[in-house]
Amino acid sequence: HQVQVELAVVSSEEELIELRLTVDPGPVFTLQRVEFSGNEAFGDDALQSRMRTAPRQLLEPGSGRVVDSALVEDLRALRSFYLLQGFHDVEIGPHALEQRDRNLRLSIPIDEGERRTVGSISWNGVASLREDRLAEEIPLRPGGPFHPNLADEALNIVRARYRDQGFESVLASVEVDWDDRRRIADVAFHVLEGTQTVVRRIVVRGQQRTSPWLLRRVIDIQAGDPVSRAHLLDIQRRLYALGIFSRVDVEMAQG
Repeated sequence: HQVQVELAVVSSEEELIELRLTVDPGPVFTLQRVEFSGNEAFGDDALQSRMRTAPRQLLEPGSGRVVDSALVEDLRALRSFYLLQGFHDVEIGPHALEQRDRNLRLSIPIDEGERRTVGSISWNGVASLREDRLAEEIPLRPGGPFHPNLADEALNIVRARYRDQGFESVLASVEVDWDDRRRIADVAFHVLEGTQTVVRRIVVRGQQRTSPWLLRRVIDIQAGDPVSRAHLLDIQRRLYALGIFSRVDVEMAQG
């Protein structure tokens, strides 16, 4: 932290310049402690695990070092963690480094603020999929943290599950209703399922020496099963993986 670099011109002749860099690294300091204050929702270990800056550990090479750029990223990571846990007004820092001899102690104050949580979750328009299965997969839970990113992630999961079941034109949106203090959010998902695409029959063309039985085993889809474009791409990938075809096209023909 006390490194000094001096640059001097040794000689200069026409277009040639000789420079000399003198580097004095200064004393080496070791980070011995990282202290958090104001963190009531999460313990020190939970926060420390999200930082690269850590006290010196005998079995961890590189520990005990304080790099300004890494510390800035650590503080950003802590803030992002708190935001995703519903602490919309959290403030991290400013940090302080205390020097004792050649040992350092890092202090990080935290003002958590109030937490935003999910009150209830409701589903509208969900008929073909099970609401409880969708509720298990999304990152929102009654009583859990609320953040817009979590709501967006939940929407993407809902759309993906519908498309996996052949609902390519599904439309989904989320509506958030806050209480008077904007601390508890009631979340409502609205789904317009659209039309489901299912397999009526499977047609295999172009194979000459490969057994149709082998192909149908690799295709692994039956009449009546839902089908999506992602599913077709996966079938095409598996057929290419056999290593016996120079070209494979998997398409949905219009019914």
